[in-house]
Amino acid sequence: MSSQASILQALPAADVWVEAFGCTLPEVFVAHFVGRSVATRRQQPHWINLEYLSAEDWVPRMHGLPSPVMSGPAKGWTKRFFYPGFTADTGGLLRETDLQERQQRFDRAAWRQQHAPSLAPGGLLISLFCYEPAALPQLLAQLVGTPHHLLVTPGRRLASGAASPGRHGRAPQLERPALHRPKRL
Repeated sequence: MSSQASILQALPAADVWVEAFGCTLPEVFVAHFVGRSVATRRQQPHWINLEYLSAEDWVPRMHGLPSPVMSGPAKGWTKRFFYPGFTADTGGLLRETDLQERQQRFDRAAWRQQHAPSLAPGGLLISLFCYEPAALPQLLAQLVGTPHHLLVTPGRRLASGAASPGRHGRAPQLERPALHRPKRL
């Protein structure tokens, strides 16, 4: 028995399968559990095709629609689209129970003073979120000479940005924003 087969054999059958952001489950996984479901007369699991958060007007029409599997080991089974969104007609959003209260108490001016105290009047306050920043050095080079302040997520982005000199050979001033962890519901 291959190591992959023994790993699959050891996994319990799940009631829910989730494919996220356009990635599909490995065919060997699907084949194994389709076979097991047929052999044990177990119902098809709830197969969810999780999409990205969106506020597009078509999202409520797509949320929950069936997506028939037309080929492969699960031919004849059905997936369902799950669209997180901002309306009751979508998958909704998970959020902290005190979010609205915290938003009402939020002092924008105090936050800016804490995180960008040296920002010149009329300067840009830029929140930078990215994955692998291949173009980050070019972006930073374009910002040299303009009043700006970057708020950068911690990790490789911060390290690579701090190491990237601008057009005049100076590394940019990067700052990590304060992180607030949500309370458990």
